[in-house]
Amino acid sequence: MNQEKVNHYFERLDESLKSVGLPTSTGATRMARAWEFMLMRESDQYIHFKHKGQRNYLYMDKLTGKITIPVGGPFFLGEFDY
Repeated sequence: MNQEKVNHYFERLDESLKSVGLPTSTGATRMARAWEFMLMRESDQYIHFKHKGQRNYLYMDKLTGKITIPVGGPFFLGEFDY
């Protein structure tokens, strides 16, 4: 994956996060920014990001930019405290 593509994915993530409150361990939601995440990999449908603090994943749909928060197992707790 080249740097141009990486930059594009982070810009797109930042835009997507502007309209999504991420769940926290208290049950509240909070707004996040792309710099809080690491790009982990690209699949056919999703870009996989991992939160730098919580170490939990979120997926961003490559076509729509929609955020999906997987739950159920290590790194899939669905909480994004910072």
